[in-house]
Amino acid sequence: HGYDTQDVRFPRPSVLQEYDGPFQQYLEETYEYTFWDKESLREDLEKTTNTFYRKMLHICKAPSLFLNQTNPNTDVVVDIPYQCRGPEYAEFGNRLIEFAKAHHTKASETGMRKFPMPANSSALVLGNSHTQQVIQALICQYFDVVKEVNYDPPSGVFEVTFQNGANLVNMAETSVMYRAKGWRELLEGLASRSLESFDAILIGSKLDNKPSMKKQERALEDVSLRLPRVSDISSIYQGPMVIVTPFAATAESLVRNSQTMQLLAVLESKAGNKVVEMLDGRKYVAALGECGSYKPDQKRRCDQTTSQRITPDKMNRCVGRLGGHP
Repeated sequence: HGYDTQDVRFPRPSVLQEYDGPFQQYLEETYEYTFWDKESLREDLEKTTNTFYRKMLHICKAPSLFLNQTNPNTDVVVDIPYQCRGPEYAEFGNRLIEFAKAHHTKASETGMRKFPMPANSSALVLGNSHTQQVIQALICQYFDVVKEVNYDPPSGVFEVTFQNGANLVNMAETSVMYRAKGWRELLEGLASRSLESFDAILIGSKLDNKPSMKKQERALEDVSLRLPRVSDISSIYQGPMVIVTPFAATAESLVRNSQTMQLLAVLESKAGNKVVEMLDGRKYVAALGECGSYKPDQKRRCDQTTSQRITPDKMNRCVGRLGGHP
């Protein structure tokens, strides 16, 4: 059995279920003795099952990403923001694992693929802090198959290459997202490649042009007061585009909005074979519950309303040792 290596393994839930059923019955009938308490076994089964699913489904529990870049002397630690704690977050964690158990047979939907992207494909990510959370969670979930990382703290550009050759360039929350003019030149300069070289673009967007400017961006002389719009990007880039709506409740109407559907139709019509998809950032909120945080650098409880009366349904999503919505 290799008992000396059991600390690096974890049993399948089905194994404990077998112990609690036929095998326990066999021992009782053969030896007329109960070898373990069934209630204790059920508790162990629940804990082991949760551990099993958190590992198999790549649920991110890490507070930071430790990036060993090409030069081993330039390791970078990137904190994963919006960490949460408390009983409300614990309840969220329980709902998350129960949801994962109920959907674990749908491998493509629950993070059970070996790699997050097709082999040798490339994708560009543009968006806000909500988009940033999605990408950080994705990298965290598949960190064991990351081959190479290039991170530039001054610009915020984050490039990851996976072991299957897939390449992800993340520019969410960078200065590219705060330029209405000259954004393409800036983007291609930071990426050191053309926009057309990407196989797909993921855009985190409200599909409007009313951004909240970051304080550090206000200091840049050539920054306009609006973002590059989805239509601006679509008019230049002719490949597949995926639009991800924010986690905030105000974005819920986007998915069902007739104007949104019209915009998607227009984007698709501009190029005959363009694929434009929209992902609902709040698709699973009803199942998981609202668990938001507005302080990226502080551990918070996920049910707090701010002094400005900002409620959790308008915040970023909580993450932590039990996983998170992203």
